[in-house]
Amino acid sequence: MSEAEYEFDWEMPLGLTAGIFVALDWKYDIPGVGIGHPNAEVIQAVVEGLLEAVIGSEEGSFATIGRIMVLRDPETPSSYDFYLKLGHVYPPLEEAA
Repeated sequence: MSEAEYEFDWEMPLGLTAGIFVALDWKYDIPGVGIGHPNAEVIQAVVEGLLEAVIGSEEGSFATIGRIMVLRDPETPSSYDFYLKLGHVYPPLEEAA
């Protein structure tokens, strides 16, 4: 996949996104490198791989790995959004009786 095939409109520069991974010590198993902080090129490659997975799935509306997710836009099915996961929300725990 290349930028010529799809127009990537980054609302946050990938260098800044990579800086978040460094600042929060979020690491990935980077092919050919090992465990480390992804740089802009690695993040671009991850997003492209996830995009290919979503496009190749007839029923799937999203693909995710680690803290990165690509989601098919439900209002514009031929476009996709890229998300960075910042945390989790869990249901309340039931107290023991």
